[in-house]
Amino acid sequence: MVAGSAAAPAQAAPRWLPPSDLSAAGRDAEAPQVAVAPAGDVVAVWSRFDGSNTIVQAAVRPAGGSWMPPEDLSVAGRDAEEPDVAIDAAGNAVAIWRRHDGSKYIVQTATRPAGGAWQQAIDLSVAGQTAKEPRLAVNGTGDAVAVWTRHDGLDFVAQAATRAAGGSWQSPDDISLPGQDAEEPQVAIDPAGDAVAVWSRYDGSRFVVQSARRVAGGAWQGALDVSVAGQHAEEPQVAIDPAGNAVAVWSRFDGAKDVVQAAVQAPGGGWGPGADLSPAGQNASEPQVAIDPAGNAVAVWLRENSPTEVIQSSSRPAGGSWEPAVPLSAAGNDAEAPQVSLDPDGNALAVWSRTDATPRVIEAAERPASGGWHAPSVISVIGRNSNEPQVASDSGGNDVAVWSRENGANTIVQAAAFDGAGPLLRSLSVPAAGTVDRTLSFSVSPLDVWSPIGSVDWAFGDGSGASGELVSHAFARPGAYPVAVTAADLLANSTTTSRTVTIYPKPSAGRNVRIRGGRGLLRLHCPSPAGCEGALRLIAAVEVGPGERRAFKRRRIGRTSFAIPGATRTTVRVPITGKGRAAAARARRSGLKAQLTGPDVKHRIVVLYAGRRPQR
Repeated sequence: MVAGSAAAPAQAAPRWLPPSDLSAAGRDAEAPQVAVAPAGDVVAVWSRFDGSNTIVQAAVRPAGGSWMPPEDLSVAGRDAEEPDVAIDAAGNAVAIWRRHDGSKYIVQTATRPAGGAWQQAIDLSVAGQTAKEPRLAVNGTGDAVAVWTRHDGLDFVAQAATRAAGGSWQSPDDISLPGQDAEEPQVAIDPAGDAVAVWSRYDGSRFVVQSARRVAGGAWQGALDVSVAGQHAEEPQVAIDPAGNAVAVWSRFDGAKDVVQAAVQAPGGGWGPGADLSPAGQNASEPQVAIDPAGNAVAVWLRENSPTEVIQSSSRPAGGSWEPAVPLSAAGNDAEAPQVSLDPDGNALAVWSRTDATPRVIEAAERPASGGWHAPSVISVIGRNSNEPQVASDSGGNDVAVWSRENGANTIVQAAAFDGAGPLLRSLSVPAAGTVDRTLSFSVSPLDVWSPIGSVDWAFGDGSGASGELVSHAFARPGAYPVAVTAADLLANSTTTSRTVTIYPKPSAGRNVRIRGGRGLLRLHCPSPAGCEGALRLIAAVEVGPGERRAFKRRRIGRTSFAIPGATRTTVRVPITGKGRAAAARARRSGLKAQLTGPDVKHRIVVLYAGRRPQR
């Protein structure tokens, strides 16, 4: 029997790895975005000047591999910009951007199947009027939803298009009301395919934050106000948990200053009252929000802290209230452009650009699920200005940040990884059961998403161990043994998992062997559910001197190999060959004893006989 325990990653020294250049030098690249699959596959997109126009490019890094060379996603010859990207659990990626078609900007998209090539771009928005601000969300199964704003001849309206996993993009729908401008759309999608979009819309006096919800396979419902009318609200962001609970954040003027607010919407319900997240008295802006599968949310934003600007954060436990704001960036340092991500275990990571440094640098801070925010650290290389950070997490506790950085001649896109998890224990093979003294094989193929493997160690539960990806071991006594394997990367981040192996006694034989037709017939019992294998030798004790005091000579009279199913009794036939035939005949007449031996069989003295009853 095998009992399993969940893999337990240990963080010994998680740290940010050195940045990698993603875009090629020689031309300006900017506006990077990044997405990470649960297993650690990464895709990044950005826009880059090719000497004539701006084009959208992408780079992919499979888990445990290296960044691939950048590829063009948009067709050259026209400007393309404002890219966004998402990836599903299988590693299938979707990118979106807007591109000039010679008359207006239209929204386009391209997909990349896991391990494959980027497919040809297709149009999402209808030609004829300018479209802008495309945003994208994809869930684990590959359902996708895109939003943007498009001019209808009078105003900009928010539009959305959806694509079921493995299907085609549907025609776009208007999700904001006509008659007034809508802008800054954002979208989120849950594992079931339900989507929530938010945007800011002018109501004739002020901008208010609005939203629309779509149940998977259905139509977009009517727009709802998220922020309270009467004061200007903008910069909306939205996240959704697996249960369909949505969290929105935005900045709103309170009559004196801009404050960051948040509200929650349950499936099928309206938005709850807005809660102030940032302290009053100073302007706060640029809010971002993330949510984990349990429904715990974290928000970050930029707030004035005269005479500087700092990054702040607030957390909300599932079903609870927002906690007081805490600073993330160091006091006295200017910062901007905060971003935040949450992994499935609730570990948060925030990045931002520190602007008072000369030159500007990218900083990051981590918050374990059960602790507070750590002090920030610089993750970009000091020496040139770095801006526009973005961050995303995988399911194991690793994070990836991207940003644009000056290199002295141009602006290039870079990426750095936070290696916060031990290796994945792939292809783990531990036998369910075995027998005493029988050698068993154990194997695993560890893969660390970001760092090389440093060690693989096994503990067999009987006081012994081994090292390596493929090892073997024999247990000396019956029992249930917890077998644990631990793999560590070169940073000493480790992952341990265990299985229970049940060891049974050796297969045993019945007391008697029958000799029939030149064969010894033996009844073997295999107690192990995993089955038994081995070799047998049949030895007869033969009378040497008739009429004298009994003397015996042991002689092998047959041998064979056997393999029998687990927990069964099976008759094994041992051919009697050569000189052993005469010995067997004499043994039958004298009723003497024989011994059954073998490396995988419990030794047992048995009696040879020819009739219905053994002669003793």
